[in-house]
Amino acid sequence: MEYRLVNINMKIVIFLTFYLHVFSAGQSEFPCTFPCSFRNKTFDLYQDLINAESPFTTWTFNADGSAATVFGDSVNCFQVSEQFLIIRVENSSIFLCFPIFYTAGQSNFTFVLRGNLNAKEFENVSSALNQSQLCEVCGVNNANTVTVVAIEQPSSYPDSVTPAVCQVPSFCPSNIMTSCPEEGSIPTECSGVTTNSPTTVTTDTPTTTTSEIPTTIGTKKPCARRRHKHTNGH
Repeated sequence: MEYRLVNINMKIVIFLTFYLHVFSAGQSEFPCTFPCSFRNKTFDLYQDLINAESPFTTWTFNADGSAATVFGDSVNCFQVSEQFLIIRVENSSIFLCFPIFYTAGQSNFTFVLRGNLNAKEFENVSSALNQSQLCEVCGVNNANTVTVVAIEQPSSYPDSVTPAVCQVPSFCPSNIMTSCPEEGSIPTECSGVTTNSPTTVTTDTPTTTTSEIPTTIGTKKPCARRRHKHTNGH
């Protein structure tokens, strides 16, 4: 009987150690899919909804829920952590991250665009990004951010938009930005829709080489001049 109790206690210790490790790192959805209400739609992106005469670019989501086109690049939904959407530029090692603010039923959503997109390169990634990597790509190391409103085409000014109230994940320290709540999430609105169910995992990936990537992935920066008429993509 004593032997069995010792073994049970050891199993409890092992389980608690694993439990604390998993939840201290935060849970992630990997692989991920875009919200069902975004799929097969194109959204116009506005930097200044009140004064903008035209969007500075568009974000088109494919019907399959996993692919999209934004900033001139084909991207794939890679991972969701809290309310942060991590996308991967197709056929590359470049990752970008945006906090998404969306209220179910609205035809618009809001996200925060970081200076130079804060794109990061992680080599040989085949599993979910770990907490350290998420802070590299989702954390903000400067105050250069822009709030963007995405409006479903055909565009019409909405009565209300969901405000961007935070900029960094709950587990990423920042002295200049507001941390998002740990329980934050991105509504999927996929009830009754048949999709490939993503796996909720938290993993430690092997050490990867990271480097900050300049804005050289076909990205069009938002025009800083208000009421500037955009023509021919400029």
